[in-house]
Order: sequence, then structure tokens, then C-alpha cells
Amino acid sequence: MHAISSTAASDGDRTVDVAVIGLGSAGEAAARSLAKAGLDVVGFESGRVGGECPFVACMPSKAMLHDAHRSPAERRSWPDAVARRDEIVDHLDDSDHVDGLVDAGVEVVRARAEIVGRRLVAADGRRWSARHVVVATGASPVMPPVDGLDSIPYWTSEDALTSNELPERLLILGGGAIGCELADVYRSYGSHVTLVEAADRLLDELDTPVADRYTELMADRGIEVLAGVELESVERRDGEIIGRLSDGAMLRHTHLLVATGTTPRLEGLGLDRLQLDQGAITSGAPTRPIGGTDWLWAIGDVNDRSPYTHGANAEARAIVAEIVGHGPRPVGVMPHCVFTSPPAATVGSTLERAVADGIDAYRVEADYAEVARTTTDELVDGKVALTVERTTGAIIGFSGAGPAVDELVAAATILVHTRTTVEAAADIVFAFPTISEVLDVLLSRALDRRSEQADGEPVDTESLRERVPRSPEEVEEAQEAIAALNDVPHAVPDQTVPDQTVPDQAVPDAG
Repeated sequence: MHAISSTAASDGDRTVDVAVIGLGSAGEAAARSLAKAGLDVVGFESGRVGGECPFVACMPSKAMLHDAHRSPAERRSWPDAVARRDEIVDHLDDSDHVDGLVDAGVEVVRARAEIVGRRLVAADGRRWSARHVVVATGASPVMPPVDGLDSIPYWTSEDALTSNELPERLLILGGGAIGCELADVYRSYGSHVTLVEAADRLLDELDTPVADRYTELMADRGIEVLAGVELESVERRDGEIIGRLSDGAMLRHTHLLVATGTTPRLEGLGLDRLQLDQGAITSGAPTRPIGGTDWLWAIGDVNDRSPYTHGANAEARAIVAEIVGHGPRPVGVMPHCVFTSPPAATVGSTLERAVADGIDAYRVEADYAEVARTTTDELVDGKVALTVERTTGAIIGFSGAGPAVDELVAAATILVHTRTTVEAAADIVFAFPTISEVLDVLLSRALDRRSEQADGEPVDTESLRERVPRSPEEVEEAQEAIAALNDVPHAVPDQTVPDQTVPDQAVPDAG
């Protein structure tokens, strides 16, 4: 074990190297790694160890989506799909997660913890002095200001992913990842689903043209999408939930699911004693101590930066490296996927975000219909977009909606993470016929844009020479070759995409 630092507090019942408050995805990963590195670690959790992802979020939702996306002939019945979901989440039993931490050497305290002083944590009538304190308490659902919402029964995503009930008519408030995925599940199993989103399109974090296409594709699935309106009031009448929209329309449903986002879970944590507020948690780099301290860290959903399990794990790895003295380990760009049919994905910056951040950038787009695999496999016509920094040609963002884009985003993540230039990426060869060829279309168009003058300004060739390990002559030769290829017409046979609308069907008795 590492000896405790002389700067640690000394008025606790027990002295440790690290106290981790919250043992969800981020906290569990950090506590285990720190203990395996030889540090004395205590972890606190009043809920399920392992957090939401393995029990009431990622794992159960993906299990249900797996069944929802099978053909009607192969799809499990609703009761069987629910039973499989419950087996996958171990019937909400977190024993394996607890045992894994204990085996790694972590002291697990099943209680809510509070910071009661500098480097001092209290829980269950005891106190621990710690050289470092890691806050990983996660986030809680946000309830929107809808008149009457507090007087009617409604679901959160956790309720939806633990219930065995199949609604006849489901109203979902919120067109983000959770709302869209659950809409896909319930529509596939015959529920009439209405998805209400205040923004003008679903998944507004995507590039606008991609989000527009995704919204169309979800409507094609048979989901009633109402975008650009707000749910103003709800009431329960005659066993139904009656909703009124901002445009005056009235909705009648049997169930309501609220999926309008989350907020950091900080209540009762004791930050006020340190004269810190939520801003101290959510500002600054995720790999550095917070609030001007050298001992307090915040990782995972609580810092409101990357609310994904892979983001939580990356931040855990980064702070572990800092705490054990291995030096800084930055967190890379964060991809995000939505696992509907078809899926959506994004990484880096959209053009809209780049412009808001003052970055001079441009966007190129491509449709799935432009690659042969869409024809051979009768795929729906998705859309992808690439955002490029104009002055350097660096690829800074990607988003897409279409078949297998949740896998395609891995290649885009590498390009964005390494700030690969369009000139360098244009040399990549993509196998034929694969969906990945849609990236080839994007890169060709981005290279064409690079060969043009932007707003009368010449391309920054000096910057390009620094970034691209080729001579200017080789770059020019490659551009001419690609331009020649682009002049060759590629005949794509007419195709008829089969209607993927899921017909209304009788709702089985879920028992």
C-alpha cells in the first residue's frame, strides 16, 4: 500500500489514499484501478454498485433493441424479450460488481457519503481521511416544467427498462438518445408511439442535415414524430393521459415516458462546505482536480461532459494515471451512438458548433444511396456529414444516420482524434462494396473543397506541408487523380427501399 500523504487530513476514523463517492461506471472503474495500483481505496454507494448502465440503461436497452430489430418471424414475444432482458441484468443484483471491487482490494461501504471537510468524508456514522476524493455520483433525470406532470403517473427510462408492461399508446417526451431508442423498442412491439421534441428535429446534437434525415427515418419506422412543439400540460382522465401541445393539439395516450435529459447528482454531497457549487464540478478539464484544489476530482455523468459509459471509463483512466503519478493522460474525442434502426452516431464538432465556437469550417455531405452496398442490401438511404477546419484541412467532426453507422463512427473517431487532414485521409482505400465507402465519398468532396479558394483566400499550404508527410507534387498528383475519378459517372441502379413501417398490432397480455 502507498503511504498516505502528509498533506492529508488526520481527523478521520480511518486514513486512506483515495475515497470514491459513487460506484457507478466511472467510480467503479476508478476504484478498481486505483486499488490494483496498490493504493488504499474506500468506495461509497447507497444504490446499485455498477450504476445505471449494467442494470437500467445501456445493457437492458440494447437487449430490447436487439429483439426489436429482428424480423417479425424471428422476434421473441414481448414476455420472452423481457425475461431475456432481466437475465442479462442479473435481475438487478449487483453482487458481482461488489465482489469484483472487494477482490481488487476496495473497501465498499453501502451508504451515502458526504464531504464534511478538506479531504474528509463521512458515511454511516464513520469518517475517512483521504489524500484524494473522487466524486462520481452520476446524474438524475430532469423533470420538465409541464403543468400537471407532478400529479399523474409517468415513467422515467429506468421505469421503462424494468417494467414488463407493453403500453397500448405511449407518449414519449424528449427526442434524444433515450427517447428515440425506447420509441423504437415499443413501436417495434406494436405500441402506438408519439415522440414529442421541442427542437425542430430529433437528435439535435447531429449535424442539421443528418438530424433531419434521421427524423425522417424514425417517422418511416411508424413513429409519430412531433418536432418543434412542447408539451404544455398533462392530466389523467378516464384512465388516459391527456396532453396539450404548444400548438394547441391534444394527445391521448395510456402511458407517458419522460426522457428530457439529466442533471448532475450533487444534493447532500457537501460541496457548500468547501464553498463550491455545480459550476466547479462541470467546468474545467475532466482530468484535473476541481475547484482550485489539488485533491478533489469529478468524473462520469456528474461533471456533465460526456454522459456515456465509455466517457466515464476514459475519465476514470485519466484521473487514475494522475493520482498514481503516471502523468497526464488526456481524454480523447468522445463518440456517441444511438442504437435505433437505423442507428445514428457523431464524434467531434458539427458545423453548427464549430461556427458557434468561432472556428472557420465547412461541411460536406453524402447519402448512402451513393454507394453500391445500399443497392445490393436494399438499405435505407442514410446520410453522413464531415466537418473540416478550413485553414488547416483538419477533420474535426463527423455525424451520420444510417445502417451500421454505429460501427462506421470508429473510423471517423480516429480521423477526428488525430486531426487528420483531408489530404492525408483521401489516400485511404475503402473495400468495395462496403458501407464504409460513404466515407470515401465524403473525403473526395472535402478534398474538392480544399482545392478551391475559400472566400477569396488561398489555402494555407504551409500548414498542410507541416501536417501531410508528402511533397506538394504528390498532393497535386493525388488531387488530379481523384478529380479524374469524380468525373467518371457511377451508375447506380434504381432501387426501391422496402416499406419498413411497422403495422399496428394487437398488444399481447403482458401478465
